[in-house]
Amino acid sequence: MAKFQLTISSEYVKDWALWEGVREVLQNAIDGATDGYNMSVDHDATCDTLTVTSQGARLDRSVWLMGMSSKAGSDRHIGHFGEGLKLGVLALVRAGHGVVIRNDDETWTPGLEGSDAFPGQRVLTIRTRAVAPCGRFTISIGGVTAEQWSRFRRRFLVLNAEFDNNRADTTANVMRLHDPVFKGQLFVKGIYVADCDNLAYGYNFVFGVETDRDRKMVSPCQADFALASYWTGQAGTSNQDTLMELLETAAEDVKEVPSWASSGARECLHLAFLEKHGEKAYPCRDLLEAQKLEHYGHTPVVVSAPYLTLFHRHGLTMEAANKAHANDVKEVYPLDALTRIELAVYAQAIELVSAACQAEGLPDPRNITQVGRFGDPLTQGMFHRKDGKSTITIARSVLTSLPKTLQVLVHEVAHHVGNDGDVAHERCEGRIFSAMVCSALAVAA
Repeated sequence: MAKFQLTISSEYVKDWALWEGVREVLQNAIDGATDGYNMSVDHDATCDTLTVTSQGARLDRSVWLMGMSSKAGSDRHIGHFGEGLKLGVLALVRAGHGVVIRNDDETWTPGLEGSDAFPGQRVLTIRTRAVAPCGRFTISIGGVTAEQWSRFRRRFLVLNAEFDNNRADTTANVMRLHDPVFKGQLFVKGIYVADCDNLAYGYNFVFGVETDRDRKMVSPCQADFALASYWTGQAGTSNQDTLMELLETAAEDVKEVPSWASSGARECLHLAFLEKHGEKAYPCRDLLEAQKLEHYGHTPVVVSAPYLTLFHRHGLTMEAANKAHANDVKEVYPLDALTRIELAVYAQAIELVSAACQAEGLPDPRNITQVGRFGDPLTQGMFHRKDGKSTITIARSVLTSLPKTLQVLVHEVAHHVGNDGDVAHERCEGRIFSAMVCSALAVAA
């Protein structure tokens, strides 16, 4: 019987034991099945032996070299470090599990023996023997109890009786696992990685989430982003109600959705929110905000923190509600409802500004100005443009002063060319006032 020794110390990956060894053996077989080598897995409870077979497969001895792998490095494969089989077998024999490998026409029997090259060191040693060809690659692992195999089996989706591929919808390279048995479990390419008790579902990350050699996630941020991408993609689909439920309960599954949801996804969720709570529904954080919104005429709905963040990013903030209320025209007064003084101030202001607007080529304010009352008594005027039509509303409260009325009216008229703070808006105000001054001087002369 020939043998070859690997330069792998018996103490390497010393934290690995039975689970890690079984995991690597199954991972290699699953990858082999991806390449067309049908896999079968059998456990014999009478002799506590687990046997994993890849039909039609045969490996070259070079797979025992560190850094070498029988895989092509495709993203389809689970393993990608080229160490799995070697380290998995090392962990198994070190833990006292007998391992026998049938590689078509030879057997490989691994064990720990003294190193021929490094005296005093025990290394992984493979003893080989030629046998008749069998057309398959088989690994038998001894000392695996029925209870252990039952526990390990559930960590591989393809071997899990509760896994139904037809019920696991996949979006953005994330597979959501519907069966409650998977609740809080994370898988990467079908193999268990970790538990997350706060998750409402289990998930299998098909692509986009990397693991290290120990199959621990390299970056939890990758998982968070993958879940956000998956759930953001559910807006506007048949799964939208589930997404809304998760947002309402602040589930861990959707904690990053507010940060990554597109404007289109936010709009879908807002429309669904209005459909559920009524057309005047407005999200808020607590009773204090709810009372204020109710005063504004909204139907307040207290929502979870992530749901509120999503709506804030969609513009549904308390600041926006306050501003809308302040600018909301609560009442429009006919001119014959004004007092004699108010009507005189209004008429004089309109006349002066109209003449200046004609000189500037601006719309005549006589045709678009109305007197009203705003939701906020401090609001003095507002320029509205909707469907190509402009409207100027000035507060009745300013009509006690001609200078104040002129100031408000000119400011709103100038919105035809720009918004508050724009240079064009400020210059237009200046030109209108200059035109009024020049007109007044001409009359005086």
